Amino acid sequence: PVPLVAPWTLGGGATWEAADWVWISGSVTWIDESRRGSDYQGDSPDIPDRTQVAARVGGSINRLRWSAAIQHWLDDQPYDTGFYSSFSGAYNAYPYAPTTLSASVGMTF
Repeated sequence: PVPLVAPWTLGGGATWEAADWVWISGSVTWIDESRRGSDYQGDSPDIPDRTQVAARVGGSINRLRWSAAIQHWLDDQPYDTGFYSSFSGAYNAYPYAPTTLSASVGMTF
């Protein structure tokens, strides 16, 4: 396997327009385990598989548009990238963003 590239990734999502003024969207992505960067011989422990969940709700009323989202929801894996030194046997892991909340409001003129 190529370092940092998961051999399998599986994802899916759905959007539901609950009413004329609101919609709900969600997605789930599973990423298989992968090797750390520079680990061409497979000496270091693999980066474990992980599941990423995201959800969004939004809508519009007249000219007003709004939305709220949560990303990396229910994730239990704190990192997805790491590098390994075959010479020293040490490795580094780089964290990705924790659970993130965002919101937006806009108006059409």
